[in-house]
Parts: sequence; structure tokens; C-alpha cells
Amino acid sequence: MKFASSAFLVLTVFVLLFGCAGSGPAAPSGVTAKGVPQGVQVSWSASAANNVIGYNIYRSNAAGQLGGKLNTAPVNDLSFTDSDVQDGHTYYYTVKAVDSNNAEGAGSAQVQFIAQLKPPSGLSISINNGSQFTTSTSVSLALSATGASQCQFSNDASAWGPWQNYAQSAQWTLATGGDGQRTVYMECRNSAGVVSQTASSSIVLKTTGPTITMISPRQGDVLPVRFSLSFTVANAMGEATCNANADGAVIPIGAVAENEDNTLTVLLADGGHELYVQCTDQVGTSQSPTVEFETEENPVKLTINDGSGHTTTTAVNLNVFAQDAARCRFSNDGSSFGAWMPFNPVTPWTLASGNGVKTVYADCQNSNNVSLGVANDSITLDNNPPSISLTINNGDAVTYSRTVKLYVFASGSVTQCRFSGDAGSTYGDWQAYASVNWYVLAPVNGMHQVVTQCKNAAGSQGTASANIFLQLAPPQPPTGLSILINGGSSRTTSRSVILTLVARFADTCRYQNEIGSWSDWESYTTSRSWTLSDGQGQKAVSYQCMNQYGMSGLSQAQIYYGPERPATVSVSAPVQGQLYDSDSISITFTPDGGFSPFSCTYYCNGVPRDAGSVASGATVSRTLAYVGMNMQTECGVPAGSQFSTYVTCVDARGSSAQSQTVTFMWSKWVGPLT
Repeated sequence: MKFASSAFLVLTVFVLLFGCAGSGPAAPSGVTAKGVPQGVQVSWSASAANNVIGYNIYRSNAAGQLGGKLNTAPVNDLSFTDSDVQDGHTYYYTVKAVDSNNAEGAGSAQVQFIAQLKPPSGLSISINNGSQFTTSTSVSLALSATGASQCQFSNDASAWGPWQNYAQSAQWTLATGGDGQRTVYMECRNSAGVVSQTASSSIVLKTTGPTITMISPRQGDVLPVRFSLSFTVANAMGEATCNANADGAVIPIGAVAENEDNTLTVLLADGGHELYVQCTDQVGTSQSPTVEFETEENPVKLTINDGSGHTTTTAVNLNVFAQDAARCRFSNDGSSFGAWMPFNPVTPWTLASGNGVKTVYADCQNSNNVSLGVANDSITLDNNPPSISLTINNGDAVTYSRTVKLYVFASGSVTQCRFSGDAGSTYGDWQAYASVNWYVLAPVNGMHQVVTQCKNAAGSQGTASANIFLQLAPPQPPTGLSILINGGSSRTTSRSVILTLVARFADTCRYQNEIGSWSDWESYTTSRSWTLSDGQGQKAVSYQCMNQYGMSGLSQAQIYYGPERPATVSVSAPVQGQLYDSDSISITFTPDGGFSPFSCTYYCNGVPRDAGSVASGATVSRTLAYVGMNMQTECGVPAGSQFSTYVTCVDARGSSAQSQTVTFMWSKWVGPLT
């Protein structure tokens, strides 16, 4: 009787899937399934029968089962789109032809497909391995995308190139149209055609060397044998290195500042000269126009403001040395001179208005009205105060420590700054400009105003201020310590990590690995880099703070350091070859390695069942039971048969793993035997 029941079950499945021989039109052939953005598209070749009016499409969640009909009326096309699907689920499709008598024929061969609705994720694109610039429009792209089947690229996110199979690298041609920033955009789609969000990366296209502008000497100048060479460099990519060439002889200059006057003193012999400046950046070399001029020995020497080089006012002093000079006159342009004046080694003078490099010329004569020569000197006039901004502790309204951080932003070539804690009444010493400065407030609770005053090389000054409320710490050590490593991650593949720190009323703190000595005490901060101890394994970082009232307790965080482990999954129950006679069986498995959490599925005789989300290293069990009273199990086969099971898991990064297959016998009878 047991065998008769089994035969009846097999026959029923056969009739459901394939129909009875000769009971309708021939089954369609060539059934396929593919993903489309709307779901799963099932296609087939027409039935060989002549009187076919359409087709019925069936879907099930298990292999070998017919499942439910998806269409309400026979489909008169050779394809059908199933839009009622869930991402990642496996479906089994069967197609049957329907004739003009509404008779349904045998089922087609069953086709299996896993729905894909989610677009590719984790898109990233890098141009020329992250370079800041390129000299060619032909570039290489490094690509990354999870779940991508094809990708397309664009230079403007509007006109896209053709879809091409996803790969981790590609060649691309940047947009033309002169030097400047270029951006490349990328979109990817999965095998179902679901398109991702757009990712992009930028690079600077630069095909020419720097631009050089000569300031002095000028074409046709007559200069002393010792004169100032002055020029500017613009449009340099990276650091520009320059040389001058005078009459074929190279004059080394070295690295120069961009968009600033670069000046050096040159000594040449009497006579005519040709001079140009040549500069090289990371892209190429450029050369200034050649200047022709003359030099001659000059007993007249001139400096402005004792050679300071900068001034904030047009009122300056001219320092003149001229042996045997009786009188001198001066000019701001070398052509229009003022009246002759008796020689004086220091003469007040007014520069031409307007910021920039100013050149003054001195023409002197002896008592016989014989010219001693014309000398010149240059000075930079800058009477625009620099623009300054100041924030305290990144804009915090309150501080519990007298020691605060001053963040200073200054434009206008600022060189020095000083600070005041009493609203500008008194200042500390001038010090070199820095964007971050430590400052100690007065030991008084309440609102404090800090003022910074900065100046440039010309002496022009700018001022800014910021306020913060000081609440001195209560008479107790620091409290509320907490520490996170890499934002609370459980694993890292690098010893270099970031510590996120919290403490109240802390002035200084120190740090220690699980082995080794403490670091030096340093000012409290909310974030800092740290290096874990050497060697793979579980690591711990301890953290302790101190103020004037004592030391806090320890706060500690842990993280596992080691190379990335591959995803694995193992089954510990049931046992290979074991005979079971219980009402239910537990499938016990453990995913490990990879990146938690895992999404797992367990199989019994090929029938998949969702095991849900499981953490890496966790051991979980899922139960199989008998159903009904006819010796049927959840695996879709009768009791007493041989069973096999295995587990598949996919981690958070998409890496998959499959366990070993376990074969066992299950013979528990829950219904009457006949």
C-alpha cells in the first residue's frame, strides 16, 4: 500500500506539470526567463499545434511543482512579464498551450529564475588612479560596482556612451575644449536592466606649461650692472621651477611662488644684454619673451625704506648714495622727474597711488652738472588690510576647559598674527601665521571674547574676534569617558585606525594599546588617529584623561585586526549517514568570516527555505517537520526516503558560501500504515 501511494503522488505531479498525453495541444518549447526592470520576462517558442489560441503561464516557488496560473486569459503572444516578484527570490515557470476548444495541453519544460529588482550599489570611479591632473584626454578608469552587469559613461551626464559589460577598468576620452576640469559620470545596471544612481569623478586637463610675465627689466631699459630681475608665474600645475638665461648663461632661480612677484638681484657686465625666464611645472616648460636692455656702471645707488621691500603707505624715504653728488631729482616712472634738489642721503618721497610694485628712479649730478647716472629701486605697496575670520573650538558655544583651539582663516598673504583675551586691550607677541592655535582663557567663568590681529609682509593689518562661554570644571576629575574605534566597527584590516573620544572636563588625555606603555599626555580632542599593536587578533585601546583635580578612570574599546577572511558556512546537524525517527529535524549551521550579517537559505532535497539574517560566527537552527497525515515532509518527499541538506549564505558585501551536503535517513511515521 505504501508503494501505491507513492506512485499516485508521482503521477499526480506529472499530470499537473505535463498534462495527459493527447489531451490538448503540444507543449511550447524553448522556454526561457530573464530579468527586466519590471520583473521577470518568460519567453517561449510556439506550440506545433495548428489550433492554438494562446498560452497559460504557471509559477511556483519550488522545483517540480506547477504552482499558480499568472494570466487571467490565454496570452496570445510568445512572452509574458511577471511583475509580482520579490528581489532575490527563486521562481519556477511552466507554459501550457490552449487550443480553440479551451483545452490546455501538456506543460513545457520548467525554467528557473532568481528575480533581480535592486539596482547595482557601491558605485565608484577613479580617473588615472586618482591623479589630480592629466596631460591627455585619453584616460583610464578604475571602476567598482556591486551587482552590475553593464555600465555606461558620459562627460556631461546627458549624452551617454553605449552600454558595455561591467569590468573593473575601462578606457575613456575626456571632453575637449581647452584646459580645465573634466568630470566623468558612470551609471550601471544589473542583468534585469535596473539602473543605479550616477557616480562621478573629476580630473584637471592641462596641456601647456606655466604663463610667465616679465616685470623688470623691460625692453630698452638702461640699468646699473647690479639690477633687479622681477617676474610672475601663473597657471602652474604643482610647483614651478625656473631659470633665467642672460646672454646664453643660465642663472638658477629654483622653485617660485605662483601669482606673486618673484624678484632676485642680477649682476651683469657693462653693455647690451638679452634675457629671458624659463619655468617648468609638472606638465611642461614655458619661456618668457626675450628682453633686450643695457647695463652700465653706476655710482648712484638707491634703496626705498632701507630696502624693506614692502610698505602700507605711499609716503616713503629714499636712501641715496652718490659719491660727489651735488643735486638729485626723482621720478616714479623713469621719464617724468621732479625738480632738482640739493643732495640729501635721506629724502621723503610719495609713491604713485595704487597697490602693486612701485619703482622709483634717482638721477644725480655733480657740482659741474655732469650726470652721475640714474639708479632705481622697487618696493611693493599694499594698503589693503587682510581679511580675517576667527572661530573658537570649531564654533562651540561653551567650553569646560581654559585651553581652547583658535581657528584662523586669513587671506592676503598674511605672515604674522597675535591674540588678545581682553577684547583687544592687550595682545601677546606676534607669531608666525598658523590656521590652528592653542590659547588659554583667563580663569573666570562667563563669556570670553578673543581677538586676533594679523598682518601681511607690508604691515597691513586685519582684525577678527569670536566669543565663547567658559564654564570651569567642577572640583572633580574628568567624567563621561567613551571611546570608539573606527566608529564602532568590529573588524579592521589595517593597524591605522581613528579613535572617536568623549570626555567631560578633560584637559589632557593619554592612550595605551593592550600591550605596551602609555602615550604622552596631550590636549583633549574628540578625534585622533592611532596605531594598533602588531600581530593579528583582538586588539584593545585604553583611554584616560586628567584635569587639575585628578585622573579619570579608564575607558576601553576593542576591535579585531587581521586580514579579511573569506565567507564560509558549515552544517553541524543533521549528521552525515544518521537515521532519524523524530517528528522534526533541526538543521544547525554556522556562517563565519566575510562581512556580517549573512542572508542564508537552507535546502532539503533541493527545496529552498529562507533562513533569514544571521550574524557572522553565530550558530542557528531551523526546523523541518512532517505535514499532514500521509507521510509527507516539508521537503516534498515521503517519509522513509533518503534526505540531503545544505546551506548557502551571502554576506553584506555579496560574497557567497555553500556548506557541505549532508545525507541522512528520516523514517518517523506520523500517519497510519496501510
